[in-house]
Order: sequence, then C-alpha cells, then structure tokens
Amino acid sequence: MAIDKIQSESINLADNFAFTGTVTGAGSTFSPRFQAHLTSNQSISGSTETVISLGDEDLDVGGCFNNTSGTVTLNGISTPAYSFAPNVAGLYVIGTKLFAQTSGAYTIMYLKKNGNNIGESQFHNDIGGARPHYFTNIVSMNGSSDYLNMRYWHNNGSALNIYPNVENTMMFGYLLKAD
Repeated sequence: MAIDKIQSESINLADNFAFTGTVTGAGSTFSPRFQAHLTSNQSISGSTETVISLGDEDLDVGGCFNNTSGTVTLNGISTPAYSFAPNVAGLYVIGTKLFAQTSGAYTIMYLKKNGNNIGESQFHNDIGGARPHYFTNIVSMNGSSDYLNMRYWHNNGSALNIYPNVENTMMFGYLLKAD
C-alpha cells in the first residue's frame, strides 16, 4: 500500500499491508536477553560477599549468561561464574530479586559491574524471618568485556540461606538500546 493511500484513507488496524520499501523503527528484539534463577538454597557465611549461584537459565537469547561455577568464554567474552556478559554494546535493563534469611542481620544485595558496585538493596532486620531484596537499573555495557553479577553480604554471626526458584531469587536483563 502506498504511503499516499495511508494518508488519504482511514486505517483499520485489522488490515494487512504490503510494503515495498524498507521499514525501520518498527520494533526491536531486545536481544541479547536472559533470565536466570537460583536452583537450591545457597548458604552465605557472615561478613563474606558472595556471588549468587544463578544456575538455571529460564531464557538466554544470544548465549550471554554463564550459569556455571567457573569462568567460560561466551561469544568471545571471558565471562565469570554466574554472570551476564552481553556481546552487543548498549543500554540494558537489569533487574534482581533475592529472598533470604535475615534474622537480626544487616543485609545487602549488590549488583556488580566488572566487580564494582553499581547498585544495591539493603536493610537491617531486628524481627527475624526472611525478607526480599529488589533492584532494577539501566546499565551501559561495552559489548566486549563488561559483565554483571549479583552478590549478597550480611553481618550475622552464622550463615544465612538464600532461597531458590525464580519467584525468590533471580536476575534478568535485556538490551534496551544498542550503541
């Protein structure tokens, strides 16, 4: 359908259109993208910042999430354990959720980029039980060496558990805008 016809007639959203040119800006694949979660309780020792073992990938379009306990090469990028290292430069939406024992502890969930803190969720819990941490941010990634992972720290004298499954402890990310 010619552009002049679209401009001169009302459009029925149920119509199909055959374009003979190049259509741009009509959508995005938001790729690479991933979601991974913790598969079993993870015990975290007191006063020890620990990477969360997100061992199960719910999705990994682009193959940029390392769900193993060792460093691997993904798309030519050396990717540490349980980390996301996208091979496309741009802005990414990253979200985390962590559900943990917090009995009398000061607790912090971190989002780290290349080992440096770029976001956190923290609180002190005097009433015991378990509490969730949440964090969402937009992060610039270079597509060649940057990586992200999720970590936890607490000051309780004994180990505390992080609870598994996608509804409790997970991380996701997707390309918002390529550079």
